Amino acid sequence: MAKLDKLQIWVSPLTNTIYAGYAREGVATEKVAITQQAIDAVGAHLMKTGDKYESDYGQLIFVSKGEGNEKS
Repeated sequence: MAKLDKLQIWVSPLTNTIYAGYAREGVATEKVAITQQAIDAVGAHLMKTGDKYESDYGQLIFVSKGEGNEKS
């Protein structure tokens, strides 16, 4: 199995930072913070596809800059 097959992504319950890395028995052995890269990648995906996602946490819907920012 290639090393990338074991790559995991998780959110730290203490800092809310998104990490990518490797873990053994629930303990990170190597990790790098990827919060901004993950947000940028998801934003680009949503902008290009127009897809909407729903999870246990709520809905993820892309609204581009300028949309939804009109003042009443």
